[in-house]
Amino acid sequence: MKKRAGAPVKKGEGAKNKRAERRGAKFGNKKPAGVTKRSSDPKKKKPIIKTDGKPAGKSKEDGKEGKGKDSAPQDDQKKTYNKPHGDLIQDLVLEWEKSRSTKVSDEDRKKVLSDMAKRVKGKVMELGTNHKASRIIQAIIKLGTPTEKANLFAEISNADSILHLSRSSYGHFVVKSLLEGTPKKDLTKMLANFRGKVVTLARHPCGAGVLEVAYSLANSVQRSALVAEFYGPEFALKAHGAIVKGGAGLTLKDALADPQLGGRMAVIAHASRVLAGVWEKGMVTPAFMHRVLSEYLQVAPASMIREAADSLAGDQALVRMMHTLDGVRAVNIIVQHANNKERKKIVKSLKGVVRKLAEDEYGRLVLLNLMDAVDDTVLVRKTVIAELQEDLLAVATHKSARSTLLHLLAPRHPRYLAPQLLACLPALDTATGDTTTTDKATAETPVKKEAGKKRVREEEEEGPPPPPPGDPPGEGEEEDDGEEKEGEGATAVKKPIHVKRKELLGSGKGSLGVQLVEMCTEHAGDMIRDVHLADTLVEVVRGGDGGLLVESTSPAAFEALYEAIAAAANAEPEEEEEEEEEGEEDLFFKAKPRSVVYCKYWQSLIWI
Repeated sequence: MKKRAGAPVKKGEGAKNKRAERRGAKFGNKKPAGVTKRSSDPKKKKPIIKTDGKPAGKSKEDGKEGKGKDSAPQDDQKKTYNKPHGDLIQDLVLEWEKSRSTKVSDEDRKKVLSDMAKRVKGKVMELGTNHKASRIIQAIIKLGTPTEKANLFAEISNADSILHLSRSSYGHFVVKSLLEGTPKKDLTKMLANFRGKVVTLARHPCGAGVLEVAYSLANSVQRSALVAEFYGPEFALKAHGAIVKGGAGLTLKDALADPQLGGRMAVIAHASRVLAGVWEKGMVTPAFMHRVLSEYLQVAPASMIREAADSLAGDQALVRMMHTLDGVRAVNIIVQHANNKERKKIVKSLKGVVRKLAEDEYGRLVLLNLMDAVDDTVLVRKTVIAELQEDLLAVATHKSARSTLLHLLAPRHPRYLAPQLLACLPALDTATGDTTTTDKATAETPVKKEAGKKRVREEEEEGPPPPPPGDPPGEGEEEDDGEEKEGEGATAVKKPIHVKRKELLGSGKGSLGVQLVEMCTEHAGDMIRDVHLADTLVEVVRGGDGGLLVESTSPAAFEALYEAIAAAANAEPEEEEEEEEEGEEDLFFKAKPRSVVYCKYWQSLIWI
């Protein structure tokens, strides 16, 4: 039997069609199942024709027209007209565009701005939240007359209006412009509108930007009043009273010393509750938040500091705090109390920004603290040291970045770091390597300083102390990620500081120590005459604190360095150097005597 040509018939489909045909023959001509037939019904409805001769409904051309270039501006115009004062906004935009033209004279521009100022009077609250009208109001604040600015100031200068506009996506730009255009004598009156609203605005992205501008324009007493609201209503009332009486600015330590404010723990607990919401949202970028965190972390118990470390470690929030002195002080306290796992997260978060931090006046202090605090030197070498090695000469030349190299060779030397910067670093116990907080109240007396110097001299004569018996033999091995033994609330540092520095300098080809010696050998002539490079050259010639650099390199490399310095010192000056301006000092004479003292081979190579 031949198979029927055509599409294959599914199982049971043939019997189904046969039964349908039999039912059709018995009950009338009905369309069998599975059989399609074109409908030729003359009564079928005809398509509805629009007045333009085209059938109703969407077509491909209609879809293309709807997605054209002109559809977006038309939609924006419709939205604008539907909003309150839509017609007014359109008219103001046209006038504003005319006034922005360079062909318009100053007199005509002033007339246009004056007309716009009259038309927006009484409607600033509604127009300030519009993306077009807010720019017009900012232009009036910037280019208008003092009378026009005063009218706008009078209309907005109340707490409810400030709060409403400051939390608006476009209205907060109006408040910023108003703050920047406010005279110094009227700034106190303007800042009074933020009273009681600081904490609310600090948790809002737009409001935090407004507070940042207000904080940057305020004086020390006004700044203290803004910050005081994080410590409780009683302390905020006292801080605002200092503005009225013309007193000095208050800090959190002043609040804790005042017995009328409810006690020490009550103030700290209130600040902790307020700041918890800030940490959760990561709103720590503004400078005023850096001050709040710095004052809070300096007096808070270790448990609360660990909560802050747990919330902020490993996030880019800490990186955004490393450009101010208060922010660096807060970050270093967090690093001090964080456990090893959290410290590693902080180091990893710096990937790609190490060079930028090293060149920052305050950001470099975080790198110096991490070099002392993190026991995992392998991670620090891969993340921090590797980025510095990419252009070592530029790092050594930069006035701020060079301190990262000098810290490994001459740690915390007052010659290279100012006292206020050294105070931001946790103090080091040279015997155990533990970190403890530094405070002006616990500063060392001259007798203690002299005793410390004597102890350091004795240790240098005896050599570096042997590692404690519990230390692992391997170099740079990672420690446990759990909580460490606490010492005065801070996480203890297991590995001695001198061992960390030796491992960070490394040994062998490609290490930081070898590259430093090679750089000084290659650029000896330039380094002895540069104010920043001269210090690096001197410390390299010394061999580092305790001779760590000598141990990481070979004696032959140092002999080549000495010969290069001798050749550069005995070389005749070039013609360009002879034509130097009168009164300019050759920096070689600044570096040479110090190098003579530290180099034991110097006198055999250079005659003086």
